[in-house]
This record gives sequence, structure tokens and C-alpha cells, in this order.
Amino acid sequence: MTLILAHAAPYGVIHVSDRLITELGTRQPFDASSNKALLYICSDAIVAIGYTGLAYIGESPTDSWIASQLAGKPIPKHKGFGQAMQCERRNIVSAIEMLRSRFEPEIRRSRTSEFGLLIAGWKWGLRRRPQRLRPFMVVVAWDGKKMNSTPLPRYWSYKRGRDEALARIPRSNMAYAQAEEVMKKVNRCSDSVSMRNILVETIRSISTKNATVGADCMSIMLPEPQLLRADIEFIMGSSGDSDGGPVYSPWVIAPDYVHEPSVLFGGWEIHSGPWTIYFKDVFRGFAARAEQARPKRPR
Repeated sequence: MTLILAHAAPYGVIHVSDRLITELGTRQPFDASSNKALLYICSDAIVAIGYTGLAYIGESPTDSWIASQLAGKPIPKHKGFGQAMQCERRNIVSAIEMLRSRFEPEIRRSRTSEFGLLIAGWKWGLRRRPQRLRPFMVVVAWDGKKMNSTPLPRYWSYKRGRDEALARIPRSNMAYAQAEEVMKKVNRCSDSVSMRNILVETIRSISTKNATVGADCMSIMLPEPQLLRADIEFIMGSSGDSDGGPVYSPWVIAPDYVHEPSVLFGGWEIHSGPWTIYFKDVFRGFAARAEQARPKRPR
């Protein structure tokens, strides 16, 4: 299980997920290097994607399976930070429908009762006439019979003279009343980092009471898309533990580039087309180990 929170507003989109995976039927931690988040850039959107409820599809970790589906082909092993690779060209609506339809039979075959994807980011039009860039948020969830895709409304429970929305999956790990309190706190903030920190602290707080939620978080922040940047940051469960330690990065799937999850000592940045993706840390350095070792599916 897990907890994923996303906040979307005209000035930025924030996606925060924990990284804990527990064995099915137990609450024992499994795969300490797991990744539940991906950054995806397609023809008309840049989004963060997080999943909950099923750690493996076949023999593949779910994040790796999602990455190969978005790329449109198997991703070859590569020693390094990333590799140039022409990925299948899709728009975001097509990509979400593809994931929904391919996940459905996999969920039916599994023993998982709860599964969901939380997709949040920016979408723009492909028409020649300029269109307004807008925040974009969709939840794809298993209802016990089928996978449903639900775009969230632009307005949520609270408004402060601006459009904004807060989403969370799975809902069983965070009550609606808790979500309302989080939104109130976010509404009192004036900058995106403070808002992100509220989401992180919320996940940490719930992790102290819920053994299926972890304290380590992966943060993906997407400021206004005209800035052409994404900020990715791994945040340790204890604020004092992260200085100078390893930095974990998630999948990045772009039209011409694929970055596999890696372990960095120091920050880094990668470029794809006009986009710059920053892996943030106190220091900027190099990767001591570029590839994360992932365990085989438990039996």
C-alpha cells in the first residue's frame, strides 16, 4: 500500500508519494529501493504518475512495467544515467486510456482489492491557435469490477481566489476530513516549497500510525510549464538524515530520452528537448551507482 498526494493550481503542480512496499497479506517492508513515481513527457503534457496497490506486474516491478508501456517498447538495460531512445508518440489522454485498458486484465488476475494511479501535471493544446495551459489531474482506480478513469474538477473544497485541487490515493489511507485539513494548511501558504512540505509532513504523520505507509517520500514539482523545468527530490523520513546521503531518482520517460531509477550522491540534471529535469540535493555531483538493484517478485 502507499499514500500519494497531489496538489494542482495555476502556478504549479506538486506530486508527493511515499516509497514503502509491503508484502501481500503482511505488513513486512519489501524492496527498500522501490519507486512509485514516474515523470512522463508526451506530445501535449508533462505529468507525474504514481501508483498504489500492486507492486509487480508479472515479474516486473510496477513502475518498470508502466515505464515500458509509456515508452511503447521494452527498455534495454543501460549502464549510466539514461539513454537516448525514441519513445512511442502519444497524447496524454491516449496514454492514460492505454494504461487503464492494460492494467485492467492484470488487476483481474491479481489478488489486489485496491489499485490506483494518480496522474497530475500540465496539459496544453496541440492546435495551431494558442490555448491556455492548464493543470491536469486524473485518478485511474479499480472499483472491484473494472478500472475507471476520473478527471478531477478544477475546483475542490476550498477556494482562495484561484483554481486548485487536492487528490489522494488510496482514499482508505487518508480520510476526507484529513484531506480538508491539509487543504486548509496549503491555502495558508504563499510558496510551492511550503506547500510541498505540508504534503510530505502529512505522509510522514500518517506513516507513524499506518504501517503500510512509509516516511521516505519522492517529490515531483512542476512549476508553470513556460519555465520548461521539473524538480525531483528524494526526501528521507527524517529531515536530518538527507544531507550528503544517497538521492534516489524515479523513471523519466520523454519522447527522446529514458532515465532509469538510479542512486545519486549529489544532485544532477538531465535535458530532453526544451525541458530541464533537476534531481535536487544539497550538493551537485555524480552518480556513485547509476542502477538500482530490484529484488525478484516474492513467492
